[in-house]
Amino acid sequence: MQIVRTTLAVAVATIAACGCWTQTVEAADKAKGAGAASLVDETLRREAAEGIDDRAELLKPALVGSRPSPSVYWHSGFLYDPTRRLWLLPEEIQQRAAKDRRLTAYRAFRSTRAASERGRAELARWCEKQNLPDQARAHWTEVLDRAPDDPEARRQLGFVSVNGTWLSQQDVADAQANLAQVDAALARWTPKLENLLAWLQKSNSPARDRALQELAAIKDPDAVPAIESLFCATGGETALLGIELLENMKAAEAASALAWQAVFSPWPLVRSEAAAALRSQRKHDYVPVLLAAMRSPIQARYGLYTSPDGGFLVRRAIYQEGPEGSQLAVLDVARPAVLLPSNKTVMTPMSRQESRELIRRAQIEDQRRQWLNLAIARARAMEQIRQQQAAIAAENLTTASLNTRLGSVLAEATGNAQPASPDEWYSWWYNYNELTSPGQQPTRVTYQAANQPVVAVSQVPTIRYAVSCLVAGTPVWTELGPVPVEQIRVGDRVLACD
Repeated sequence: MQIVRTTLAVAVATIAACGCWTQTVEAADKAKGAGAASLVDETLRREAAEGIDDRAELLKPALVGSRPSPSVYWHSGFLYDPTRRLWLLPEEIQQRAAKDRRLTAYRAFRSTRAASERGRAELARWCEKQNLPDQARAHWTEVLDRAPDDPEARRQLGFVSVNGTWLSQQDVADAQANLAQVDAALARWTPKLENLLAWLQKSNSPARDRALQELAAIKDPDAVPAIESLFCATGGETALLGIELLENMKAAEAASALAWQAVFSPWPLVRSEAAAALRSQRKHDYVPVLLAAMRSPIQARYGLYTSPDGGFLVRRAIYQEGPEGSQLAVLDVARPAVLLPSNKTVMTPMSRQESRELIRRAQIEDQRRQWLNLAIARARAMEQIRQQQAAIAAENLTTASLNTRLGSVLAEATGNAQPASPDEWYSWWYNYNELTSPGQQPTRVTYQAANQPVVAVSQVPTIRYAVSCLVAGTPVWTELGPVPVEQIRVGDRVLACD
């Protein structure tokens, strides 16, 4: 009999002290006597056959006479508190919760916090300080509902980022354990199946028949990876034999392998036989696998916004829906116009007016070059947008093709024809299981910003005038006679002392 331990809900969790009906989980786990198990089985049998409704009364002897097992506790109406490792009756839970000052303070503090991401995070931190782990976990989960990538909430809930995807530590441990199990299974089954394949190649009919009999007798799900590797991956009759072996195994691992072969095998006949073989498998063993492979098309929006100085910003927004939520990635790339100062220095005796004219012409050239650079940058940005749109369109075509194949396999296996749309198949699966659609799913939003200025170097030089040590009005002897120094021009011959 499978033993179920029900964790207390957050609203009634956190018990203060022991009572007359409490036992430590260590004591409960050690007592699984045959007498108690028999009493539980007999009580459940009578309840089903005779309609009795006093199960707790009938199981009382098992609670009083010996150390009760978890099965006796559970079927007697007790609830398990994993924090204190106690089995408690519902009325005990209510009494102790009413006396727990921490819960009273918690409810008061909760009423003062906003229902925002920040407010829920503050509430979760407070619960951690008050040693209320269930409540803290509940409020960190609320934070993730509002901000799926909040690093503090993810860390507090035990998630780690693996290739951009948040996984719980249990997910990582399960994946590692599954990989180790597959490696061990391949090491154990590959030599056996290689030997049987060698016998199949022999023309000797008794040897071939014996090999087929041994293959048909394989029911161990651990053999699935080796069957896929040695049989299904080779094509022809050997691949079809592999499909037959998987079909006869009747295990979740075999159904998952058949689903993969039905979609991705490079041989149409193998895909067709695998899809047909799925009809005899449990839907819950292969439908979730196929639904998880379906993808919604990528939706992309692009914008190019020009600023008054001629610079621009390129915004890319990529959106895709999924069965457990949607993803929105926004990237803003700013391309401001930046003019670096010139490193040129000009020593000149020209007049101020002539210098201003030189600078004006250089500024006009700067502006022309800057606008030209921006025009080139905008053209390149538009070309990148067109290339990305083409790549997304190609990706969506691939997605549509895959969805069509997945939908075809689902229709063949389940006998239900649906459009090749993930939403339609998700809806069918919810209805099949008599579940309510979860409705609006959370959207994971990522935002990145980059600054890539369009740079030009100014052509405006730094003017340094040749300044004389003579004040204005000082006469300078020229070949035409004395001339005020400020009126001397290039080309005038002056008298000088060597």
